[in-house]
Amino acid sequence: MLKTIGYYNQHIGGSFDNPSETKISLSRSLISSLKLCQYESFDPDNIRLSLYRPFNRRLLYFSKRFIEYPTLFNSFFPTSNSKNIVLITSGSSSRNDFSVLISDCIVDYANLVNSKCYPLYYYENINNNQSAFHKQSDIFSDSHNISFVKKDGISDEFANLVQTKYNQPISKEDIFYYLYALLLSKQFKEKYHSNLMMSPLKFPLIKSCSDFFKYSKAGRELANLHLNYEDVTHLETIKIVGDREKMHVTKMRFANLTKQEKDFTKIIFNEHLTIENIPMTAHSYTVRGMSAIKSVMESYQIKRDAKSGILIDPNDWGIERKNPSYILNLLLSVISLSVKTTEIINNLPSINFSNDIWENNDYE
Repeated sequence: MLKTIGYYNQHIGGSFDNPSETKISLSRSLISSLKLCQYESFDPDNIRLSLYRPFNRRLLYFSKRFIEYPTLFNSFFPTSNSKNIVLITSGSSSRNDFSVLISDCIVDYANLVNSKCYPLYYYENINNNQSAFHKQSDIFSDSHNISFVKKDGISDEFANLVQTKYNQPISKEDIFYYLYALLLSKQFKEKYHSNLMMSPLKFPLIKSCSDFFKYSKAGRELANLHLNYEDVTHLETIKIVGDREKMHVTKMRFANLTKQEKDFTKIIFNEHLTIENIPMTAHSYTVRGMSAIKSVMESYQIKRDAKSGILIDPNDWGIERKNPSYILNLLLSVISLSVKTTEIINNLPSINFSNDIWENNDYE
């Protein structure tokens, strides 16, 4: 970003007739800023954590100048200290099957392909709304003295409707996690697949109050697994064969059974190391049109960006964390996470669509 900003500032007062794609990626707003002679400086506060791909966090330079379409993430995560959780769903034009994931940081648009995000909270800038009244405990200020107020992503109207239906004190977090489990339910996705690919997202309420809470509890367990994926305990049955001192990854792959068939119980980590005895059930949990395991294998490989020429080497992330085994440990955690996710989803209460769903009432 220092190089990009420097390159941009060098062209103030001029133009990018033949811009170097190895130095900058132009956008309409950036060209407009250039014409207006608006200089830019590097701001460390713009460095944010983001979920680039499933189970793949990367640092992002979240700058108004360089992010053409920040969408609503200025409201979801207005500062680096903003706490929030968002449900991510694949967009309507995705060619893959419907996917859902959860994140506690900014999400890349291509995370689940044309991703859409639904927040537990959102934040309003009260400097632009001085007449607004909010509890002081809900207000905080960032380093630039801009005050924000936290508001619920789920409306009071809908929360009251849910409480009335079940005649129980149900929190908005209960509803949020219910939705996460419901969207991961195989039975629900098979029944409402065409609706799930539409926008805005709609979902029904289960008739049984006890089943609602079972889904909500399962949603919390799933969220805990998927948000804290780096810390999931590894399966004891997994075997690591080879030299654990040699952790450098180029591109992981499944072992071959034949020229045409893959052995999904074994991953070739590198030429020195293999991961064996992977349960086949681990591949049942899918995101972005593939197993979560395969998604990690694809994300954590050495690549060079064709336009910028930047080398993306995931081994550097282990060095930055002072943990050379980071990628191996991450993969082992996602294998375990996938098995546990599959178990939770398979144990969700069965839905009788003719009796247990308000068929004539969908809620956005």
